[in-house]
Amino acid sequence: MDLNKNEFFQYKFTFNLIKSMENRFFSWRISNDVNQRYRFPSPPFFKDEKGKITLKDYKKENIDSLDQTLVDRSSKQPDQFNAEWDISDLSSCLKKSIGLRNQYINLNEYFNNHTIKLRRYPSAGAMYSVHTYLYINKVKGLLSGLYYYNVDQENLILLSEKISHEKFQSLFAISLGENTAFSLFFVADLEFTFYKYGALAYKLALIESGHMTQNIQLVTTQLGKNSLPTCAFYADRVENFLNIDKKKYQHCIYSMLAG
Repeated sequence: MDLNKNEFFQYKFTFNLIKSMENRFFSWRISNDVNQRYRFPSPPFFKDEKGKITLKDYKKENIDSLDQTLVDRSSKQPDQFNAEWDISDLSSCLKKSIGLRNQYINLNEYFNNHTIKLRRYPSAGAMYSVHTYLYINKVKGLLSGLYYYNVDQENLILLSEKISHEKFQSLFAISLGENTAFSLFFVADLEFTFYKYGALAYKLALIESGHMTQNIQLVTTQLGKNSLPTCAFYADRVENFLNIDKKKYQHCIYSMLAG
């Protein structure tokens, strides 16, 4: 198969598709705002339910702790944020949700004997194509500013210092309130996964970011904190803020607020 003639492996096609779906400031105001006239779906109806099986907690004694966390997990709006965060909370949250597992995959000579450090969430081909950026607003013990989470090195890298609340707010289409401790920005980097998976790489990155935010929200719940996964951000402004707007393989695909 000649990949140069296959649209599935032409990044220009995927790039244009991604850009056409991004929330941008002006298009959001004109046409992308949430439609208020909609209906909720109903469960599918099956005429023959003879094979229906009622589920029970057969192993309840082994999963009570997890079960309670799953029940308690919920998304809170920023004006409901009422918890304080310090550096130990944030460190525990990141390491336990999207950090390392202390398990490894050693690749062969074709991959320059590269060692993959496995993480606590699924990723297509263990390529970990989603980067995590954080804007720290109010976390005790940590300087406010933009950080990059280097998972393999288990550290945060300060990229830029604090911005005004007005500029922070200008990145989002929803009100951040006064108690947002930090925001997470999940950036798909398709430079390597695209050449393995083609246009499927974008869908895989979306799924990966979902795994990541679910883990973070569960750990946040166990810590007694609040969080809100959201796509209500302006991709053009966020990508400029993260200094990735000139990097054609990188796209901010998801976000999360915590407080």
